[in-house]
Amino acid sequence: MSQPAPALDTVLSGTALATSAARHGVAAALAEAYGRAEVRVSAGGTFAGVVPRRTGGPGEAFWQYRQHAAGEAASRIDWRRSGREDRLFVRETERTTERDVWLWRDPEAGFAWAQEGAGRPLKSHVAEVLLAALGLTLTAGGDRCRALGEQPGVGAGVGLLTRLDAGFASAPAAPEQALRPGGGKALFVLASDFLTPLPRWRSALTGIAGQAGGGVGLAVYDPAELSFPFQGRVRFRLPGALPPIDVQRAEAVQPDYLVRFTAQREAVRRLFVTLGWPLIEVRTDAALLPALAELMAALGGAPR
Repeated sequence: MSQPAPALDTVLSGTALATSAARHGVAAALAEAYGRAEVRVSAGGTFAGVVPRRTGGPGEAFWQYRQHAAGEAASRIDWRRSGREDRLFVRETERTTERDVWLWRDPEAGFAWAQEGAGRPLKSHVAEVLLAALGLTLTAGGDRCRALGEQPGVGAGVGLLTRLDAGFASAPAAPEQALRPGGGKALFVLASDFLTPLPRWRSALTGIAGQAGGGVGLAVYDPAELSFPFQGRVRFRLPGALPPIDVQRAEAVQPDYLVRFTAQREAVRRLFVTLGWPLIEVRTDAALLPALAELMAALGGAPR
């Protein structure tokens, strides 16, 4: 039985995304909801209404002016239009060409995490749903989407969601090492929590940017990572085979943790700004349709 499209304010539980079939159903429902009407998201991340579907990108016909987004290259700014107001604007044309889009979900054990007992989905599951919904939406418009790490020749007679699942399961830990020389200027969407050491991301992102036509980051966080709400004696189970850590007074650790976490998050943001790539941040306790709308906007929509 197909799952109904989620309402715009739907927040999904961990059990709602626990199985591959459930994630497929939610991804299809999100893509369907987005397809009915493009969701307009304000700068603050809240819904500002819906508009008829049109798409921007390489083409000849003028489409619209829109506000310059944080992280976009300064070369995209239309200075003549921006000079009329105290805001920066980008001139967009209506796109008519199809693109190759590669999707990557971080295979690190720490990305498959949710606060125990909170009932929220794993970060990796939220990422998979959003990437799958994005793939469905883009392919419906004529783009070609594959998972980075997908084996050559896989896909004939296999549905997109099944193919993406296989690609996510075999995703390389270092996405830049999976690039194929001579593959053209594809677009890349990289989903992670970006919490592993910054040199890894600097190497990966600069390596991909040198061969890509553009890219978007999708940072997924559990709310507990953002606030560190723990108190008293807490045992922290670390990813993989690492031994747990016992903390006697978790609240005493919070200030130092938040300083380090914020520093990592800001460093990753600056790295994406340097590349001119948008970085979209998502919480696992938030509705997913706004995030899909932001991803589509960052990629310029789907072709006519």
